[in-house]
Amino acid sequence: MKLKDAIYQFFLRWFPVIVSMGIIFFASADQNPFLWLPAAWFDTSQGGDLTTEGVGQLGHFLEFALLGFTVLRAVIWQKDHSLKLFLISAAYCLVYAFSDEIHQLFVPGRAFQVQDLIIDGMGIIVGILLQRILSRLSLGSRKFR
Repeated sequence: MKLKDAIYQFFLRWFPVIVSMGIIFFASADQNPFLWLPAAWFDTSQGGDLTTEGVGQLGHFLEFALLGFTVLRAVIWQKDHSLKLFLISAAYCLVYAFSDEIHQLFVPGRAFQVQDLIIDGMGIIVGILLQRILSRLSLGSRKFR
């Protein structure tokens, strides 16, 4: 493999990780991350039944599921799908989740919450499992071509 191709493949695998980390960082830096959502969703007098806490938890889950998915995708590229790589991917994501909670200590109106870490961890596991399932399906389909 040429150096140019190797750099391209590296970028192709790790750029989505950087993007997902950026999404998490900027969402955590926002004092009111719900501002861009329709207010009617939260207004119970208009039939809205969402709470900012519930939306925040869903956001944490989805952000870290995306991170887990993209990190495992980058890590297993051209390697065996071993338990060690899954654990390394999960540990990498959990360290980032912890740093995200520390980051929120410095944002007015935000706080470090252990509950968010737990939700982040669940999202990471789901993202990693989803990547594992999709990679196995694509590997299995390649065998029959």
